[in-house]
Amino acid sequence: MPSAYVGEKKALTFPILSDAYIQLTYDDYNPPNTSLENRLGMWSHTKGFTIEAIITPYDINGFGTHDGYNASVNGVMSPYSPPTVGEKWNDPASWDYGRYSQSEQHTSTSDRVGKKLMLFANTNLEFYLKNDSANNREPSSYKLGMKLIASDGNNMITETLESTKAIFTESSQYVQGTVDDIYLNNVKILEPVKYDGTKTAISSVNTSANTFMVVGYDMRNPLKIGTELFNSQNVSCGTITNITESSGNSEITIQDVSPLSSETYAYIKPPQINLYSLNSYHVSASFHRNGTMSLFVNGIKIAETLHSAATNNNFKFAFEASNIYIGQNPTVGRTTQFIGELHELAFVKTYKDKFTSLDTILPSYSNTLLYYKFEGLDE
Repeated sequence: MPSAYVGEKKALTFPILSDAYIQLTYDDYNPPNTSLENRLGMWSHTKGFTIEAIITPYDINGFGTHDGYNASVNGVMSPYSPPTVGEKWNDPASWDYGRYSQSEQHTSTSDRVGKKLMLFANTNLEFYLKNDSANNREPSSYKLGMKLIASDGNNMITETLESTKAIFTESSQYVQGTVDDIYLNNVKILEPVKYDGTKTAISSVNTSANTFMVVGYDMRNPLKIGTELFNSQNVSCGTITNITESSGNSEITIQDVSPLSSETYAYIKPPQINLYSLNSYHVSASFHRNGTMSLFVNGIKIAETLHSAATNNNFKFAFEASNIYIGQNPTVGRTTQFIGELHELAFVKTYKDKFTSLDTILPSYSNTLLYYKFEGLDE
């Protein structure tokens, strides 16, 4: 059904470098070691459920240097990753102390690729975003994930369901550029690989080893393992698998170097931008008592599976008698920190595969076990 939201959107914000979460303490609602049949609140629930949230995620990759600091070669700063829309990790450009910067100390560069951003966590249930970007030289994009631990009557079995890329960056294709760029229908689609701001020629193309050389002491800042390269005819060479410094140059291993055999320069796609930081998303994880696990973004089912323990007649899900967390799983640490805005979150005791609104949750209170609304009235 059609819906509309009028007014300024507000949220509980987990900012860049956040280390925050909401905790629902098990001992506040139940005495220790209470049997399942005597527990109260969410911890007593053993049937189907749906977790819904309206969120605005931020980019967690930020300025993507290859090892967490701004390398300097001959006093010239290596380039940062391109600016993106929304908040970023943004430390002073001081190369000698950069590796000890606040953003690197909060979450290391290597930990940001593949990082979980926890929306809801109990020992037996997780609902999260997961960074799906190929490397930290582009803004983060996100999968949606759900991990559920249930009993088959004898053992506790873990099932993890993750979608394909669900919240993603947009191409920053634009007309402005230089004569070195490659255009299609007056839109720039490729730009030459550069080192210290200058396009760099390729040499020593080895089709047997799928390697080539470029001038530049260390190309791990301009490029990255996982970056796709092209020739001047827009033919892909696949992605980079290794970069090694050699006698002041860099040797790059690619999946298929042959398209570069007669080329002077290699090309990469223009940078991506994270327009998702300007929008909100309705994300949901549903569980049916028959074992079906489903994930939804903006009301569209994007992944589904049957829990592997559900073939047993004694199959049962129950919360662990432990705390529930929103925004981080502190038992793991800040590597699970959600960075972004949480507008609403609800846990209802029914499986849902249809949603009446994507702008607000408005749960049925008779079925609601948890509901947070962080939106406020305009002043």
